Amino acid sequence: MGIWHYRGFRLQTCKNAATSLAVGLAYIASVWMGVSLHNDVIAVTLILLSFWVPNIILSPVSGVYVDRFDRRHILALANTLRAFFLILFGFLLSLHRDTLLLLCLINASGGACFALAMPANTRIMREIVPPELLLNANGIADMLFEAGFMIGMSITGFVIALTSYVTVFCIAGGLFLIGVIFTCMVRPKDFVNISKKADLPPEKLYHEYWHSVKYIWQKPLLKWMTIVQIFLLITFMTLPVVTVPFAKNILHADATQYGVLEAFISIGVIIGSGLMAFWQRLLGETRLFLTLFGAGIVAFIAFMLNNLLYRADMIGLLLGFGISVWTLAMTRCQHLTDLSLQGRVQATFSSIAGVGMLLVYWLLASLSKDIRLVHLLWVEVALIACAVLAFCRYEWLRIHATKEQRAEA
Repeated sequence: MGIWHYRGFRLQTCKNAATSLAVGLAYIASVWMGVSLHNDVIAVTLILLSFWVPNIILSPVSGVYVDRFDRRHILALANTLRAFFLILFGFLLSLHRDTLLLLCLINASGGACFALAMPANTRIMREIVPPELLLNANGIADMLFEAGFMIGMSITGFVIALTSYVTVFCIAGGLFLIGVIFTCMVRPKDFVNISKKADLPPEKLYHEYWHSVKYIWQKPLLKWMTIVQIFLLITFMTLPVVTVPFAKNILHADATQYGVLEAFISIGVIIGSGLMAFWQRLLGETRLFLTLFGAGIVAFIAFMLNNLLYRADMIGLLLGFGISVWTLAMTRCQHLTDLSLQGRVQATFSSIAGVGMLLVYWLLASLSKDIRLVHLLWVEVALIACAVLAFCRYEWLRIHATKEQRAEA
């Protein structure tokens, strides 16, 4: 039975396509507006920082509520709020309120909505497809998300040139509302995996958050794969801090050309994620992890040696292929997590990764004053290297556990 047989997955995929297009539009518009207002690494850092601070604060609570309440309602609420804030921001821009502070506020609202949406998305995916199809589902979802994100980024420059930033943010808000419609169309009978609700009193919210931290810590395989995920997410989410100034100041790219570069990165992710199940069967999980890690490291080093825009696009393709390892790591973490705790575990991961991102943002902003812009890419290489070390530890534990099980048998 194919993955597309499941109605819930089809609707979730359509929702992802609409919201990813919205994210692509809003992302490029806000980052490029920030660079236009203040042409330095610190401006981009502040914009991205404002996204993750609310996420760190709200994730401990949001994960518990995701496990308690209907994920459809949580996703609908998160995307409705995101649409409202984007349209409001567009209205304020029409009044010529285009300041860095306003950009940070709109990103903060997006971070708050993301704190609700990410754990809900992760859990609902496990509920609408059977476990044996989870890697396919995650791969297809990531592929279509990246496709929408790529299209959104690619057309942002043209929309800005033909109309204005106001139009971009209003279109993005409308697309989030379309995503809400698809979410509301998912029915209870579309769920194929159902677990008991985590029915706990409200005063135990933060207690339950620490319970999820202990749950991860006490499961060595889950702990180390979560650490892999954290380093990968930090790598991906700090990428704009160095690539936006790099593209503008070294490659001399404009908003449209930077959108094309991001589009090539997304194409690489699409190739990797969309065929992830095939790559896994061909290479095996361990070799696939190491191959994708290697692609990411080689791509970052190639970026440092390059100053031509057309070469940067090809390097971006390789980088996107390496970044697609995220799909494999996320699926492995899902398989290692009890379904009834999925929301809290994912929210714990998001909050810890958010703290890591704050530290890396601070490091990049500090280093940008003292070293050449191109050398900041070594920070990204170091993050992937840390993910490789964490994966090696995971593999050692997995092999050791397998040997013990065979000995007991």
